Amino acid sequence: MNRHLLPVILLLFSTSVQAARHYYANFEQAQWQVESSRLRCELNQKIPYYGEGRFVISSGGEMAFMTYAQTPMVRDGTVSVMSESPFWRASESKELGQSTLSKGHMPFHITGELVARMLYELDAGMQPTFKYKDSYDDKLDVLVSLSSVRFRDKLRDFYHCIAQLIPYGVDELKSVTINFKKNKYKLSSTSKRDLEMLALFASEDSKIKILVEGYTDSTGSRRYNKALSKRRTASVVSYFKSLGVAAPQIQSYSYGERHPSLTNKKDMGKAFNRRVEVSFTRNL
Repeated sequence: MNRHLLPVILLLFSTSVQAARHYYANFEQAQWQVESSRLRCELNQKIPYYGEGRFVISSGGEMAFMTYAQTPMVRDGTVSVMSESPFWRASESKELGQSTLSKGHMPFHITGELVARMLYELDAGMQPTFKYKDSYDDKLDVLVSLSSVRFRDKLRDFYHCIAQLIPYGVDELKSVTINFKKNKYKLSSTSKRDLEMLALFASEDSKIKILVEGYTDSTGSRRYNKALSKRRTASVVSYFKSLGVAAPQIQSYSYGERHPSLTNKKDMGKAFNRRVEVSFTRNL
């Protein structure tokens, strides 16, 4: 039977009559795709009847490899990571390491040196292969392979994406406090730089939502302070929009002298209370 007509799920029997179910993309099916932004780079390959393998790195983070399985794993376990030669090369096999197998649709999540080794093996024309016991039958091995076919075509694009990533992570920028001088609402150059870091994330990812909250100290009337806090809030919102953040991503409130950060009885406390607090979340 022609190998291209064989189903991707194969049952292979060794001399010990131990079966193995093998998932992989054949020569025609093997395609690598790059998904890129300044926040995240992904190099992925679809594995017929199994799911997808993904090399992923986010800004400020480390590279990881993970799989998405169409059928979730029902128990935890251990997986051996192998490097196997494709059928058109001389037979070669070596073990790269061990990792954990997790329940659910993301059974593999590998980080560290093993990920770099997998990329090296793919670049060398080998096939990283994951071997583990079937969830329902301990006598059945499951093999999941990544094909090196057309890999180099996309590896350069993947590395180019990594070079363009924002060098800090979203967790480092969950909130920023902008302080103002007495009765002022214009942004300083330092404040603008802080907001620019947030804006880079928000302009790249429409799921990020920004909350802007303006305050004053207790000097002056409440009516005046309410108006001043609105001006401070508006200056931050306006600057975000000028940096390309979409208006629907921004939500703003102005509280005047309410909710002081520190006591207004001392000058230092008043200085802290003349502020706009900026925080953001990412909707899933």
